[in-house]
Amino acid sequence: MTSPGTSSTASNSNGTAAKLSITLARVLLLLTLSFTLPSCDQNTQDTSAEKPNKTASITLIEPALAEALTHYQYAQTHSLHTTLACVKALSTNFDRFLATPTQPLLNENQLALQHCLDLYIPVHTLIKSDSNQVLRALTAPLTTSIYSTPILPGYVDYLLQYPNSGIVNDITLALSEQSLRGQQGLTDNGEVSIGFEVIAFILMGEQRYNQSLAPRPAIDFKEPDASRRRQYLTITVSLLQQDLAALQTVLEDAMTKTQQRVQQNSQQTALQTTKNILNTMLVNIEQQSFDSLSMGYWELLKYSTPQSGTSEFSNEPRKVATLATYLKWPQEPHDLPREAFTAQPQTTPQNLQ
Repeated sequence: MTSPGTSSTASNSNGTAAKLSITLARVLLLLTLSFTLPSCDQNTQDTSAEKPNKTASITLIEPALAEALTHYQYAQTHSLHTTLACVKALSTNFDRFLATPTQPLLNENQLALQHCLDLYIPVHTLIKSDSNQVLRALTAPLTTSIYSTPILPGYVDYLLQYPNSGIVNDITLALSEQSLRGQQGLTDNGEVSIGFEVIAFILMGEQRYNQSLAPRPAIDFKEPDASRRRQYLTITVSLLQQDLAALQTVLEDAMTKTQQRVQQNSQQTALQTTKNILNTMLVNIEQQSFDSLSMGYWELLKYSTPQSGTSEFSNEPRKVATLATYLKWPQEPHDLPREAFTAQPQTTPQNLQ
């Protein structure tokens, strides 16, 4: 199966992803050392001098790290907002395409859909791996509806070997939002009926997973024979918008409830949270080596809310603490050579002690 990001800047993907993986691995090692070294020091001390009832002191979170983690929370909701705006624009383009189905318009919409998916995948992987189990329970139904892979393509539409397969060709199933949600995972996890990947297969056909095959022809969307495919596409895009908006609301509500807790966290807890974030990024970059994922993670790490970039009493810019700045990562990756973009400066260990 073709990775979701293979249509975007594939020529630069391996280099960027590999280098960003090395960077994240170094950061994770430094974080691990920051936790393990103090305990090693304690083990070498004379235990006879220890007081049995002494309570360990708790170091409150460093303000810069608290601010950085807060910006990271905002980054996720901002990413969903951007994705939702992209899908809304895509829906308008679909309407134009369905009014006059042509191959150039179909190709244009395929690329536009991939762009929206590239915006979403980074935050999707992080939400699914969030350490907050309560939050994961709330977001799981939505993330599953928005993007599930792998899918059984023949469950959605025809295959070359099975020209009458799929929901599109099952005239016994009335097409509606309710019926399509009901078909999701009906008897198997691969029976995916809604979400990004379903829309991608409807638009691209089997070429989505095998580039050697011919592209889906625009005639597949012309009336009257394609009425069910057209209807399916329209409903699925509407459901995708609903689920993205709902996921954004869930994250915003959770963020409101946890912002005060971030300020009250210990430094060790905050560092562990940062470690979990970077570890999730590293794992996904190793599994999926396409450039859009690496750059998407970078955008989340360096994001700050617009109002935080100016002073309260003047228009002078102030230094904003993001996870990227806290870890001493380069701030203008597009203006730097790749080595500078992905390399971890030597000052980073000082911020992780």
